[in-house]
Amino acid sequence: MNARSANFGQAPSPFDGTFEDFANDFRGLLTFYNTKRQMGDLASRSPEQAYAVAVEAGWQRTDVDQLALMTAFSTEASRKVVDGKISVGGELFHCDELARHTGERVSVHLPKYHCWQAVPVLTAKGALIGIALPDRVYSRLDPAGAEEAARRKGVARDAIRAEAADLNSIDVKAEMIASGRRQPAPPMPGSKGTIELGGDRAEIGRRIVENPTARRDREREAKEAKLRAALDRAKRTRGLL
Repeated sequence: MNARSANFGQAPSPFDGTFEDFANDFRGLLTFYNTKRQMGDLASRSPEQAYAVAVEAGWQRTDVDQLALMTAFSTEASRKVVDGKISVGGELFHCDELARHTGERVSVHLPKYHCWQAVPVLTAKGALIGIALPDRVYSRLDPAGAEEAARRKGVARDAIRAEAADLNSIDVKAEMIASGRRQPAPPMPGSKGTIELGGDRAEIGRRIVENPTARRDREREAKEAKLRAALDRAKRTRGLL
C-alpha cells in the first residue's frame, strides 16, 4: 500500500513460497484494498462501496467473449499447403479439410500473446477451412501410424472425387476439332504451271486412279464408238453414204 519501494534501485526480493501461495496472498490483499475506505474521488468510500452505488444506479458491464478476444489479438499469416499440412513455428499442423487445398496458399491466424494448440485456417477470401492440430509423429512400428496414413489416403481420395464431381466433363476430341475450325485457313499460293506426262504414260496414270464405275462407262463408250465406226464403214462400202 506504500508507494515507496523497500529496495528501490535494486533487484526485487524473491517471493518466499510457491505460485499457489503467491496467488492466495494476492487475492487476500486485493480484497483488503477493495474494502478499505479511501479519500479523493471515492470520498471516504471503499472501491466496493463505490462499485455498489454505480450498479444500483444502473451501470452495466460490457462482456467480451474469451474466444473473440483471443482471435482478435492474433496475427494473420500465409502458408502453403503441402500434402494436407501447413508449417507453423517449425511444427507441422494438419486437418482433414486441408486435403482439398494441397498446393494452395491459405491464411492462418497465429496467437500474439498466448500459445495455441490449434491453428485456424481460412481461404484467401476469409472462409473458414478448418482447425489444424499438431501433426502427430508415430513410431515406425506403431500400427496406429499405418491406420492413420490409410485413413488420410481415404480422405484424400474422397476430396479428389468431390473435386471431380464439381467439374464439367470435357470431350477432348470435340475440343480439338473445334479449335482447329477456329483457326484461319492457310494461304493458297499461285501455280507456276503443271508438269504433265504425255502419250501412253498419261493414259496409264488416268486408268490407275479411275474408279470401277468410270472404267465401265469408259469401256462402254469405247465399244459404242467402235460399233458406230464399223457401221459407218459398212455403209460407205455399200454406197449408202
